[in-house]
Amino acid sequence: VALIEDRINIHQALTFAYETKHGQHTAKSGLFLRDFPGRLVLYPLEAATCAVIFFSGDWYDAGVAAVCGLAAGIVEYILVTIGGDAKVLIDVLVGCMTGIIGGLFYRFDGEKTCLPAVFLGTLYWFFYGTAFVIGILEIATGELETGVTRFMAVSVKTFILSIGAAYGFQFTID
Repeated sequence: VALIEDRINIHQALTFAYETKHGQHTAKSGLFLRDFPGRLVLYPLEAATCAVIFFSGDWYDAGVAAVCGLAAGIVEYILVTIGGDAKVLIDVLVGCMTGIIGGLFYRFDGEKTCLPAVFLGTLYWFFYGTAFVIGILEIATGELETGVTRFMAVSVKTFILSIGAAYGFQFTID
């Protein structure tokens, strides 16, 4: 906005963008929450609130989703720390952990857990929602190659997360 209103020039805008990306204009709390281990605080909060607000879970489901979210965060933290950027492995294991923990609560606590709320609330962090919307918009505006490519990448990632959750759930039920 400042660039458009001629309050800063292009060089100043690029410098500010670079400095912002490297955390020079971010509060200490933002820097803590941006990367691990501080990010582990966000996973249970996001999972619990999404389970209740978006997916019609109750407060019990929020608690289960928070446990799943913490486990998903720990799995991602361990894999990123020891293995770099193994995105498919992270997605498979996060899905499996969510399925196992949700399945254990469902099985041993009287089948009162709303599994869609728990699974979707936990995995919401890992879905590529923005890329999904942009892919649909690109397809609608005639940019078929990039739109379909983006849409397929999102679909594959969602499929991997879902298969992991289904496998983890099946593992606990049998």
